[in-house]
Amino acid sequence: MLKFNKKAFTVIELLVVIVVISIIAAIVIVSYNNFSSRASVASLQSDLTNNSLTLKLYYNSYGSFPSTLNGLCPSAPNVDNQYCLKFTNGNNFSYSSTSTTFQLYASNSAGTYIITESTTAVAASMGDGSSALTAATSGYALKQAYPSKSSGYYWIKSASMPNALQMYVDMTLDGGGYDYYAITSGTAVSYSTSSHSGTALGLDLIYPRSQNHWKSMYNFVSTVLSGSLSSYFQTTYKISASSKSASVPAGTWSSPNLNGNYATYIMRDPTYYGSGAPDFKVPDNGRWWLRDSTFGEPNGDYFANGFLGLYAAGGVLNSDGSLSGFNDAGTYSTGTTYLLSTNAKP
Repeated sequence: MLKFNKKAFTVIELLVVIVVISIIAAIVIVSYNNFSSRASVASLQSDLTNNSLTLKLYYNSYGSFPSTLNGLCPSAPNVDNQYCLKFTNGNNFSYSSTSTTFQLYASNSAGTYIITESTTAVAASMGDGSSALTAATSGYALKQAYPSKSSGYYWIKSASMPNALQMYVDMTLDGGGYDYYAITSGTAVSYSTSSHSGTALGLDLIYPRSQNHWKSMYNFVSTVLSGSLSSYFQTTYKISASSKSASVPAGTWSSPNLNGNYATYIMRDPTYYGSGAPDFKVPDNGRWWLRDSTFGEPNGDYFANGFLGLYAAGGVLNSDGSLSGFNDAGTYSTGTTYLLSTNAKP
């Protein structure tokens, strides 16, 4: 009778086999990921290079780069579907231009690349605000990441904003980082708790932080927008009180007036500035400022969550950021023209 020796794998041998297979699998996965990433980058660079040529051909025909696109096709200054841009599926794009320059961005899982009329496709700087695809989360974040940038318009998209918007960023006053978005035909509101034209955009009315912040707003409206100060500053923006503390002298409770006399208090944030008015706040409970001395208002007839009046009450915003008068007679409307912000700068 024949006998056969049956020899099984030992545990150590099985472990060695498993380790070897794992190493081989890891090498394969890394190689595939590297190849996939290189392929994604190559598609971005190829799309940008080809579309750059298309834009230059349009320029040769019309003496200007397209100022706007309808979908992927030039819609101004001349409509011409011969020069439509083309992108690989999965690649997103952003385009901006002047008559003689353009910036074209493309992005996918591999990152974001940029090409201009005078450069080849290169990796874009994320968060630099130069395009919707590289938007900064706020003017304050832009200043922290790119301190040498000058004041101007940048693409901003905070976590609460559904879409990136071009916002003006003051990169100078109070160390820079105040951002603004102008509304000219908006919904007028009189209470800090009301929805306004910035609500759907993920922005809020301004939280005035300091005298320099007011000066920054003055410069933006008067110099950048060439706008009317009396239109943009009907109120003192989102500074209001929801109640009156027991420490506030005089007055009795009535509705809707709160009757808290703040005329002996300096109207500024007592936490940040060391002294100021209790109860008045901005929505994030952060720094706020109206004056560095006492004033005859609010004198006791403000409404809960109501806005104080500036130009609506005969007041003025001066070029140095100081306020000559504001009032608390009930509440005042913003009107339809006002400024919005991410209010990210503390």
